[in-house]
Amino acid sequence: MRGPNPPTPFPKKEGGDKTRPLVRNVVRGQRVAANKVERARELRREMTPEERVLWEHVRGNGLGYHFRRQQILRGFIADFYCHTAGLVI
Repeated sequence: MRGPNPPTPFPKKEGGDKTRPLVRNVVRGQRVAANKVERARELRREMTPEERVLWEHVRGNGLGYHFRRQQILRGFIADFYCHTAGLVI
């Protein structure tokens, strides 16, 4: 069984100390429709009570791993995603 994909390198803007990523894809080469991105944002704003409880426990590396909310993965929107652990909830 394969482990999670290696982290995607984030290309940096030229010059200055305050560089920000130009591309930020979890899955390499992933193309995401604008309506999917907007739907993920809506879901982040309107969490269910159960999602709020879970998020309070996992946010800020609360379990020792970094989690993302409403992450788009190959066309699906995962409620919670941990790249390091290869975990999708």
